[in-house]
Amino acid sequence: MQLRGAIAREYRLKNALLYVQMMLEEFAGLDKSLTAQLAVNAATRVNPTLKPAADELKTAIACTNTTEDAFLNPTQIGEVVGMSARLVNKWLLNSGLQYRTLDKKIPYRPTESGKQWGRMVPAVAKSSNQTVFQLQWLGCPTLLGRVIN
Repeated sequence: MQLRGAIAREYRLKNALLYVQMMLEEFAGLDKSLTAQLAVNAATRVNPTLKPAADELKTAIACTNTTEDAFLNPTQIGEVVGMSARLVNKWLLNSGLQYRTLDKKIPYRPTESGKQWGRMVPAVAKSSNQTVFQLQWLGCPTLLGRVIN
């Protein structure tokens, strides 16, 4: 009986590690805080009792990411250029800089041409204490000028 439990734990751990590897390959080149968020998510898949502590850790990781200051979400871009976030997202879609996904935690991802301007960053969802991944855009005048024109 004890052996069966050990085998099951090892199997769950291997699956979690494969999940982390898959996520890291998918998000290769992103910042360390995102990688840390993915690792925490994988740990809670292996041991769901870690979820309360993991939620606190994910919030702390999201709050300590200081490199996000140069990047803006569509709401912030809209405030700068006088548009709604919905119109900014529509413009980004029509410009070929992002595409829509079916994943509620990652609703938009950058296209190949959008990767020079945008990146995925962890954020805490307003409606819950869950970590979501938000596509944010470099708040440089070149990109903002393209949104206005």
